[in-house]
Amino acid sequence: MGFTVELVRPLPKPTGTDRRRGRGKAAPRDEILDRFFEDGEIWRAVWRLGPDRFPTLFRLDSHSSHVFDAYWVELMLAEVDRIQDMEVTADESEVFTGLRAMGRSCLLDRSLVMRFTGD
Repeated sequence: MGFTVELVRPLPKPTGTDRRRGRGKAAPRDEILDRFFEDGEIWRAVWRLGPDRFPTLFRLDSHSSHVFDAYWVELMLAEVDRIQDMEVTADESEVFTGLRAMGRSCLLDRSLVMRFTGD
């Protein structure tokens, strides 16, 4: 019911000529810069504090994957900052601190994205 949250530098996709040359080889993987696991803390905090108050975090579905670029990360950080001002458990606070750190890195280097992969 949780997510694997990753800070990722997407690698460029192969173009037409690159694709032919690389036949039979595995496609390059994105560079993962940071990763942590959460076990439903985001979902529990959002539902307890009011899902209508945190629409960006509420849209995360633990049964699928999501990629947030700088635009979505900005929205998410505003919500995380509001949540941190409310009453959260120690585990939730740790997760939101991790989200904030990754989000700030993403805003400093706009080529980075945050990837949420559900269970």
